[in-house]
Order: sequence, then structure tokens, then C-alpha cells
Amino acid sequence: MTRPAITLLLPENADDPRRAQFLGPRWRDRWAAVHDGPAAALAERFAPFVRLRPGEALPAVEGVTLGLWITETEQLEALDGTDGAWLGVVFEPSLLAHLDSVRAERPTLVAARRLQQGRAIGSDDMATVPGGGGLNAALKERVVGLKALYDLEEGAPITFGVIA
Repeated sequence: MTRPAITLLLPENADDPRRAQFLGPRWRDRWAAVHDGPAAALAERFAPFVRLRPGEALPAVEGVTLGLWITETEQLEALDGTDGAWLGVVFEPSLLAHLDSVRAERPTLVAARRLQQGRAIGSDDMATVPGGGGLNAALKERVVGLKALYDLEEGAPITFGVIA
């Protein structure tokens, strides 16, 4: 099985944060090529060229190398395990894809062990995980001494909704 060759289509604005994010260490090994120019020039490499919207099924056309244009990280993940010998993929990250990527890397707070309601939270009671739903890990010292409003299982995100 051949992994699809994925070309990153960079936003034209040089100050766009998606440029740095998707060329960073988490993503850089994912791209077979990076295109820093008009999308039309890239589209000319493929026939046919299909823009796939989130949730749409991946088309398969016998005997044709298909150019597939996607915009979301979930679409990239859906390509994992796909036989890509017949497929050329262009990823033009949307702003939502950028936010998803940033959030996936952001260190967040979770309960390091089971915490009982009313218990004051200590530094050792919290762990950090990348991309979780908890508070940013930079707020850890501000959380120390606050109390759990509910019983929290190990690994539960620590948010302002569960502490006071």
C-alpha cells in the first residue's frame, strides 16, 4: 500500500499563522511537497481535481490519478491507511484546522489521581497532557489551593467549571 503524496498549499499572506504552524515539527514530515503560490497553478497538475468537503466520502476512479483538495485536519487523518497510489492530495489548511493543530499541541491540566469533591488541589494532584480539554498548564500555580467542586477521576480535565 502506498501512502498518498500530500502537498501543503500555504496561505498567500506571509503573516498568516497557518504558514508557521503547518511547517512546524508536528507536521513537516507529513508533506511530500509545499506549494507557495496560486492554487490554480497547483490544480493544473491533476486531472480531475476534486475539492473534498469535511464528511464527504473519498472517491475512487479506476485508472486515474485523482487530485484531492482538502482543508481540515480530520480529512488528513481519514487518509491514514488509504492506498494512495492513485491519489495526489493538496492540503490547504483552514483557520479551523489551524486552531485544531494549535489546540492539539497546547499543554493542559488534568487530574493526576482521583480527587474528591471539596479537596484542596495541590501541585502534585495535577498532570499535563498535550491537547486536552483542561486549562492551559501555564495556570497550574493559580489552581493550587482551589477546591474540587466534584469528584474527579484520574485524567479528568481540570477546568474553571470543576474548581473554585
